[in-house]
Amino acid sequence: MKVVITRNGEENLGAIYDYHAEYSFDYADNFHDELVKFITDNISQFPKSGAVYNPRSGVRRLIYKHNYNIYYAVGKDVAYVLFILDGRGFLNEALRHMDDDEIDDIIDRD
Repeated sequence: MKVVITRNGEENLGAIYDYHAEYSFDYADNFHDELVKFITDNISQFPKSGAVYNPRSGVRRLIYKHNYNIYYAVGKDVAYVLFILDGRGFLNEALRHMDDDEIDDIIDRD
């Protein structure tokens, strides 16, 4: 299955990179590469492996290194990574209640 990281997901990756780069560019580079590999390998091979986080919209969640939540939606031939967030943030709970229209607004299908 093809995996697409949405604009929001890319922004989240950038923020995670910047956070780690404050103390080590090498660590930030390695962490970023490992995180992207984890996302693409797991979701492309096992798209339904993430637990259903929002049953109404079908958003799933994978957890990376105990703190990073990867939220994604699975379509027919593509999975969209919506957010990559630190598990302690407020948006995690907001995602549990989003409806289909709000999720569609995040996915850039152009």
